[in-house]
Amino acid sequence: MRKPIIGRAREDIALYNPAFLALLFRRCLDGYFQEHKEGLPLLLGHLGVSMALTEAVRSSLTMRVNTKLSTWISRSPRATAQIARSARSFSPYINESVIFALNYDVVRTAGGLFIAGDSGPLTAVRGGSQEVIDCQRAANYLGRWFAVSGSSATVSALLGVRP
Repeated sequence: MRKPIIGRAREDIALYNPAFLALLFRRCLDGYFQEHKEGLPLLLGHLGVSMALTEAVRSSLTMRVNTKLSTWISRSPRATAQIARSARSFSPYINESVIFALNYDVVRTAGGLFIAGDSGPLTAVRGGSQEVIDCQRAANYLGRWFAVSGSSATVSALLGVRP
């Protein structure tokens, strides 16, 4: 259960802002589509956003799509240990942001997958801070990486996350 906005810390309000999380979801979707030419499964969008938001994960990413997911997992035990917990804790906020993104045509659904809507972000990554920029770049990279790493079931199993 997530707290109402009145009871949240200022940093949490900024971090869990539906518009920002929708932007990360769209960056992940764009990366996925760049490599796979298909829509993004919701599970992979959730993982991409939650991993991009988790600094330990974000800072350990190679940012090279040809790195095998299993290789990264074995080389980054501290980061991978946080993935399942982060995915669970961010889930209500990501769900809220996906609804926001659908309402504002940032994303659409087609055949049970998410595709780009007409109101997406600029191609250039911008932000008010380096962390905002880093989160966007990580989300895009994770989308690309997931697209070449196998099915949603394979990726979630490798990362230790149950759908």
